[in-house]
Amino acid sequence: MKLGISIIIGILALAILLPFLCSAPVSVLAQEKNEVTIGTNILNTAPSIVSIEIMPDDAFMPGVQVINPDPTTNKMITITANVSDKNGYDDITNVTAEITGPNIVGSIVNLTFDSAINITNAIYKGSFNMFNYSEGDYKVDVKATDEGGLTDEGSKNFTYSYGISYAIWANSINSKSAIDWSGSKNVVNGNVQSNNDIKVSGSSNMIIGTTEYVSKFTASNKNNTFTQPPIQVSPKPFPVQYNISDYTPGGPEAIAAEHDGKYHYISKNFQVSGSDVVLDGLYYVKGDVKLRGTNISGVFTIVSEKKIEFSGSNHNCIA
Repeated sequence: MKLGISIIIGILALAILLPFLCSAPVSVLAQEKNEVTIGTNILNTAPSIVSIEIMPDDAFMPGVQVINPDPTTNKMITITANVSDKNGYDDITNVTAEITGPNIVGSIVNLTFDSAINITNAIYKGSFNMFNYSEGDYKVDVKATDEGGLTDEGSKNFTYSYGISYAIWANSINSKSAIDWSGSKNVVNGNVQSNNDIKVSGSSNMIIGTTEYVSKFTASNKNNTFTQPPIQVSPKPFPVQYNISDYTPGGPEAIAAEHDGKYHYISKNFQVSGSDVVLDGLYYVKGDVKLRGTNISGVFTIVSEKKIEFSGSNHNCIA
C-alpha cells in the first residue's frame, strides 16, 4: 500500500516538472508492474532545402554555366534538390521550381521524389528545356511544402551561354561567296557560320571554333587551320538580334559610345587601306565599308547600312 502511494506521488511530481522540461505536450500513464510510460506529440516543423544542383554543369568560368552551342536545339537541364523535414521526408508533399532570367523558362517545374538519404532527407529531381532562350544569368527558385502547409525556399544561380560566340555570321541564303576569305595570317576566335557558302583562298589562317556552311565549302590553300572540321548544316536564324536604330545618332548604343568619346558617324563610305591602323569605338557608316592593308587592330564595332569588305593580313580585332 505504501508502495502504491509513493508511485502516485512520484507520478504527480513528474507531471508537474515535465511541462518545464519539454516543449511538446506530455501525457503520463501508470501501468501494471509499477511502470510509467511517457508519450510525446512532436510539433510540425517546416521543411528545409539543404542544397540545389544544376546539371549539366559546364563550369568553364566561375559559377554554374550551362552551355548550348546551338540555342535552336533542345538542352535539357536537371534540377536536383536535397530536402529535409524533421517530421520525416514523407511529410513533404510538394517540391517545385521556377526559372527566371532574361526569359521566363516555361511553367513551374515539379520536382518528384527520387531517393531517400535517411528518414528525414530525400532527393527530388525535375527537368526543363533551355530551347532558344537568350544568353545571360538565370535563377532557379525551389519551394518545398509539407502536409501542414509549412514551406521553405532556396535558390541557385547559373549562367546560360552559347559557349564560344559567333565571330563571323553570313545570314544570306542567296548571295554566292557569302563568306569570301582572301586574306592570310588571320586568327578568328569564335564560330563562323554561313547560310550559303564559304570560300577560303588565303593561307595560314586559323578558326578557333566551329565552321559551318549550308551549300558549299572550298579552301584552295591547305595551310589554313580549323580547330573543328567544317560541317554542312541547314540555314539558321540570327543567334542575336540587333536594332539598327540603337546605333544611329541619338540611339542608346550611340549615346553610350558618345559619352565615352568613341562614337564615329560616317555619312559616306568608310575605307581603311593603310598599315598599323588602330580603330576604337563604335562606327556607324551610311555607305560601304572596306578594311584593307595590314595590322589593323583595336576594340571596335562597325555598323553599316550597306556592304562590309574585310581583306588584308595580320589583323587583330576585338568586338
